[in-house]
Amino acid sequence: MAPHRIDILRQLPLEPMEYCRRWVPDDPNRNHRKACIHAIAAATGLSPNTIKDWGHDFCRRLPRWGGLKVRRFVRY
Repeated sequence: MAPHRIDILRQLPLEPMEYCRRWVPDDPNRNHRKACIHAIAAATGLSPNTIKDWGHDFCRRLPRWGGLKVRRFVRY
């Protein structure tokens, strides 16, 4: 049996900014970057301090993190 499309999508990397745009709602009472950091930390199991060190647009992450496979944690 062929894998379902959703299972294939879950294996594709999802960049941190793309994750934030899709899954972290804008809240005028909360800093959006801070909300993104905590959402990515929850999805990946990484420390919020580690993610904070990736820079304002999360582009300075270490090469070993590559494209994050956070799609597998996202419920479509």
